[in-house]
Amino acid sequence: MRLDALSTLNEYAYGVGHFINDLTAACWFNFLLIYLTSINPIDSVNPGFYAGLVMLSGQVADGLATPFVGYFSDRTNSRFGKRKPWYATGFVIVVVSFLFIFQNCMICSLDYNKTALKMSYYIFFPSLFNIGWAFMQVSHMSLVPSLSGCQIKKDRLNSLRNVFTFFANFFVLIVGLIFFNTIEDQVEQFQYLSYVVTLIGSLASLFFLLNLNERELVQRANDLVRQQNRQQLQTKEERTGQNLLLSLDITGSIHELKLSYWFKQLDFYVYGSIYMLVRMINNIFNSLIQFYLYYVLNFSVQKDKTPIQTALVPLISNVSQILVSFYIQKLYIMFGKKHLNTLGMVLMLFSSAVYWFLTPEINYLVYPAAFLSGISLSISLNSGISFICDVVGK
Repeated sequence: MRLDALSTLNEYAYGVGHFINDLTAACWFNFLLIYLTSINPIDSVNPGFYAGLVMLSGQVADGLATPFVGYFSDRTNSRFGKRKPWYATGFVIVVVSFLFIFQNCMICSLDYNKTALKMSYYIFFPSLFNIGWAFMQVSHMSLVPSLSGCQIKKDRLNSLRNVFTFFANFFVLIVGLIFFNTIEDQVEQFQYLSYVVTLIGSLASLFFLLNLNERELVQRANDLVRQQNRQQLQTKEERTGQNLLLSLDITGSIHELKLSYWFKQLDFYVYGSIYMLVRMINNIFNSLIQFYLYYVLNFSVQKDKTPIQTALVPLISNVSQILVSFYIQKLYIMFGKKHLNTLGMVLMLFSSAVYWFLTPEINYLVYPAAFLSGISLSISLNSGISFICDVVGK
């Protein structure tokens, strides 16, 4: 018996719903630190310090906005559903703010301390961008438990989302590789990249908003789950169906639980920690691989030219992530999610050990190491996100 009303179009609409976040995050983590240290530094004396503050301010804004959106979106009730109003708000914020991040400081012509003005500019827009990013991420991810009562379908939605996540990285790195080799001005390389990313991501978000009716699909999924529950009660001749109905009501079970309930659940801490660590590993790899290439393996920035390794090495990692994502459902069946996640962590430790021993003389080995890192990141991210959705959907 079907436990949702999702069509193939609905599934793919959900899959691309996070695409603009993935595209902009690929630019953010892959290129922002290098952009603010080597291409368009805030301060020529200590560019790394100020670039780090910009990155930190964005992550702090994200961290503060995430629980805010989760708490209040649970309590939202509109004609468009609980999540889509928050998604749409975040979409507008992301589009407006992201376009300014890779631009020259527009207020730095004022007669004031240039470093302070530039720092204010690059803290404000990245912080605003991360707030909008959190609005979209939380509202999009929290749709999954409400759209279907079928675990296989939930895993499929998560896998589609992750495939587009990896494709977004692939797209950004391919476009970056092209721009780095065809556009002479280094600042313009990143400006044009931000324009393309914003345009493509906006089209994907509009496709999601127009082709996924949250309110209708959630209601239909609830009805189908209740219908299945009634059939099970009739078959087993049970008379205590109230608790079962509550546990199977996709939206009701979530919203009737108090916040204190989650702090008493071991799974909340275990899988929440796993997801946090997986995300942290992914972000560290994407953010710091550029510095590793520049300062450890000596793929350094030449005058007026961005080295192709800036995009090529992350691209190789991303190709392996996409390949693994296509087979993630089969891997779940073969190994189980927990064992597969453990395998991903082991592979990550092994690839990290390879990076430890690389030197400029054998820097070509960074390419197979990046491919292995991509496999481990794909396994870990897919299983980590699936763990969270399993816990929320219980």
